[in-house]
Amino acid sequence: MKKALLSFAAAVCSFAAFAQPTLTAATNTPVAGDIFNGRICDTTGVTPGASGASVTWNFSTLHATSQDTLAYMACSSTPHCDSFIISNLASFDNTTYQYYLNSTSAMTGIGQVDAAGTNYIHLTNYLDQMFYPCTYLSTHVDTALGHFSISGTAVALRILDSFKADGYGTLTLPTGTHTNVLRVHMINYTTDTITIVIGGIPFPTASTSRSESYLWFDTGYHSPLLNIGLDTVGNVPLHVTSAKFYTHGAVLGANTLTSDNSNIEVFPNPATENITVKFNTATSENVIVSLTDLVGREVATASQITNNSATIPVSGLSSGLYLVQVINGNERTTRKVVVGK
Repeated sequence: MKKALLSFAAAVCSFAAFAQPTLTAATNTPVAGDIFNGRICDTTGVTPGASGASVTWNFSTLHATSQDTLAYMACSSTPHCDSFIISNLASFDNTTYQYYLNSTSAMTGIGQVDAAGTNYIHLTNYLDQMFYPCTYLSTHVDTALGHFSISGTAVALRILDSFKADGYGTLTLPTGTHTNVLRVHMINYTTDTITIVIGGIPFPTASTSRSESYLWFDTGYHSPLLNIGLDTVGNVPLHVTSAKFYTHGAVLGANTLTSDNSNIEVFPNPATENITVKFNTATSENVIVSLTDLVGREVATASQITNNSATIPVSGLSSGLYLVQVINGNERTTRKVVVGK
């Protein structure tokens, strides 16, 4: 009897180790306040690996050569929300704001704009970035239409995305091993149609590009763990052009970090001229108050700190999302702030 129970327990453990994961909006959609650091890697020798059930993907030797940061926030905290009023979530990578309309069935992109607010892309048919629920062998197809302009020339945009969850298993990255990971294979076709008018006669010219992505997801993590991209360049066949794995955090290299701590008050937010920072410490001596961009570069500091209060000038900064940091010894506390013009 004891042997039978042990066998049953082993069978249960084996099933648990290779259970098929299911992604839902509640477990995997990003939320305001999420910040992810992307480690951009050398693609030499990198391949997406096999599809199927109970696969082991080993990317422990990926070598990061650079990094970027993606932060999620409420649409209302961005300087361009009035152009995407139905959005309930936005993201910013220190260059571009992306706007989403999220629901229980999909994470849907509705448009984007650069930080300066000069180049807008509005989608008329919105584009699903991810669909839910998603489990092994789930499929999804979505088509988006949009428009933008280049140097005053109108461009019509058509995007076709097809998704298939083609594998699940164990994923090993330089940062550790993740079990019960789901891989989603996405194929993208983008067609740009530019209409040039010559002598009053319109001449539409269309060009189509194709790309693929393999994305690995872990239930409960609000970002892909790994994204491997394939693309074509000229007449070169489809091949790996990018590899990036993600870690969760605020600023790379911070020692002790408490993000969005209630001990910090920042106003106004958004700000155009100056930011006032109030904080709770026993003394203002040896406290540093600074402003950094999302990759950790210091862009401004408070010249004077009195009575646990500091002012940071921001009128000379580009519009975008920044991090206010209050450093007191080994403690580093942050709060996000938007600079808008």
